[in-house]
Amino acid sequence: MTVTGRRGREPWHVALPLDGRAGEGMGVLWARRKIESLLDSVHEGRDADAVKAEVVALGLEHHLVTKHTSLVAVDVTPVRPDGAPLDAQSVATNLPHGWTYEGVFGELPQTATALPLHAGLAGLALAFAALLWLADRRFRGGDRS
Repeated sequence: MTVTGRRGREPWHVALPLDGRAGEGMGVLWARRKIESLLDSVHEGRDADAVKAEVVALGLEHHLVTKHTSLVAVDVTPVRPDGAPLDAQSVATNLPHGWTYEGVFGELPQTATALPLHAGLAGLALAFAALLWLADRRFRGGDRS
């Protein structure tokens, strides 16, 4: 096949050999355009179920991802010889950006309260209340009946 034309004012041509492989991708291009046209026809009043059936058929025939089809890749390459025992191991993973190992697995989390101070004050208040109670019992004679 020879394509001719003009480039500016100069004549231009290129010869392309047609060895039978030149039109391999044309079917896929046609199928994409046909699917677009079918999906647009729903807005013009065509039956949505009929359009869906045609889109699915074209997508599967030409191995295209469409609104109604998807492709799944399956790797069938063997990763270990037949009969070899399985070896289960933990796989190390990375922490998300900005995280530290010590912050996740290291020490206990630091809280916003001063627990030792509050616990000490509560103990002192309890001891003071117990002393007041004992003093009150002794002052009143020990019998409150």
